[in-house]
Parts: sequence; structure tokens; C-alpha cells
Amino acid sequence: MQHLTKLTVELTNLCNLDCAYCLKVSAAQHLDYALLLQVLQDAKECGADRITFTGGEISLYPHLGETLRLTEQLGYQFALITNGWHFPRLVPHLTATRSALHMVSLSIDAADAEAHDQVRGKGSFQKLMSAVSLCRLQRFPFSFQMVVTSHNRHDMEKVAVLGARLGAQRVRFSHLLPTSMSLDAELSLSPHLRQAVEIEAAQLNEILKMEVSFSASRYNPGPEPPCDVLHGSTIDINCYGEMTLCCQLSDFRHAGQAPEVAANLHQVRFPEAYQHFLQLVSEQNDRRTAALRQNQPEAEFPCHYCLSCFGKTTWQPNPNSLQSGGSPS
Repeated sequence: MQHLTKLTVELTNLCNLDCAYCLKVSAAQHLDYALLLQVLQDAKECGADRITFTGGEISLYPHLGETLRLTEQLGYQFALITNGWHFPRLVPHLTATRSALHMVSLSIDAADAEAHDQVRGKGSFQKLMSAVSLCRLQRFPFSFQMVVTSHNRHDMEKVAVLGARLGAQRVRFSHLLPTSMSLDAELSLSPHLRQAVEIEAAQLNEILKMEVSFSASRYNPGPEPPCDVLHGSTIDINCYGEMTLCCQLSDFRHAGQAPEVAANLHQVRFPEAYQHFLQLVSEQNDRRTAALRQNQPEAEFPCHYCLSCFGKTTWQPNPNSLQSGGSPS
């Protein structure tokens, strides 16, 4: 196990958009700022030095300016994820904390307005491109992140080239983590195609003078921990003030229970909660290792496997379609 290095903090679950594939419940829960202050101080003492702020849409968090200033004062480097719609609100805060800013990650679904707006609503692509222009003007490092579905998998090259032309530092793809069986049937790639698009991302990484990669949702048949979370070095704090195993599990749409919660930080201080978190990590690593030894093919896609283990969706893998090995076309 590594030592703690990074936090992922869900500042709010409120969002101005409602993308069909989004994992999160869109509501109006904001992370308590007094609790956040304590968490950031405690986490720093435990070794963390990086933070990714996410949502919801982080620009809607009422204490964002104070949060970013505190982050800088405590010596963290931070990244944030945004849909770009309200990016002008962020500019003054990012300018004031420029020394601590590591990355602005902008969510994208296609390289053209028509396809992107079909997912996010009319005008979304224009807002996104305006955010890119502001990042370039202000010299903020930025990247694109895209969820790959059956609708946009053929646009990966276009999105990567767009990122390269606009000056993005990287483009990161991830697999859809379905929130229902109907969305799974409509949008999810088969395991065979998931491996194919991962190969395409690797090829684009070789061609372009910019990092192109896939997230931890990628195919991984090895027994080693597949992500920083399961290494024990990255933890998630959700907007309810709970320490959870992973931001991809927390506040998951349609999920009734929360077995991924290590501790409620309103009740348990951070160092003790982190020990509970490490216990969850150990149990999940053991569970996945056992599944791989039993040749359970769903364990080869770690994010999907964790969703299944923690009961986060009615989605279940089809054993007949999960085939290991071979070269996807």
C-alpha cells in the first residue's frame, strides 16, 4: 500500500446539466465548508498534497473561492472538473490561486456542436469552447475528458486532434459506467469494443504530441491494484461529508445503499476514517484477486467490477459476451 497522496472532493452534487449517462444524483447538497476546512488540514498532515475538485458542477459551489484559496495556503496542488458552462465565474478564483492550479479538466462528448449538444443541451459546445478560449487567454493548463459510448466511439480521434489543436495538455477517455440496464443496452460498449477503443487511445498517444490515455476503467486482467484508490493513496470525500472508497461509487444514481462509505467525517476524524478506508481497500483487492483466480471475466474491468460488488446499479455483465484475450478489431 502506498501512503496517502491525493484527495478527490465532491464539492456539490448540484449541476446545471442532466446528462443521461451521468453517475450522480443531481440535487442541491453542498459539502459543509467548516468540515472541508478540517478535512483539508487533517489530510495534509496525513501526507496528501494533491486534490481534484469535482461535482456536480463545481462552479455552483457557494464557497469555491474560499476553498481554492485555502487549498493554495495549505500547499496543495489542485485540479478541477467542469462542464465549462459557467467558466467565467471560475476565472477570478483560478487567477488568484494560479500557483496551486495543476489542471482544468473540461468534459466533452464530441468534437462538434451538434453531437456534443445532443448529450448536454443546446449551447453546451459553445460554452465549452468559450471556456477553452479563456483557459488559453489566461494560460490555465487544461485537458479534455470524454466518456466513450456506442454513440461517440468513432469520434475519439476527432476529439483528440481537437484537443491537440487547441493546446490541451492531455485528453483522457473513460468507459461508460452504466446507471441502468436500459442505458447499458443503449450506450455501453461490449468488452471486445472496450479493448478496441483503448488500443485506439494508445495509438493516438503515439501519434499526437500530447498525452492521450484511458482512465482506470480500462481493461486490466492483472492482480495488482488497478488504480490509485485500490493502492490506498487516493481517497474520495463526497458532498455529504463521507469518506468513500471511490468517487465513481459515491452518490451513484439509483443505488439504495452505501457500502462504499468508510466513515462519516461529521462523526469520525480524518485519521481514524482513513484506517477504515484502508480496510475497505484491502477487502476489495482480496475480492478482486479471488475473482480473477476464479476466471471471472468481469473482474478484468475494475471499475465495472467495483460497481457490481457494491451494488451500485442493476447492470450485470453478460458472461457470454465477456471474453478474455485476443486482439479486438
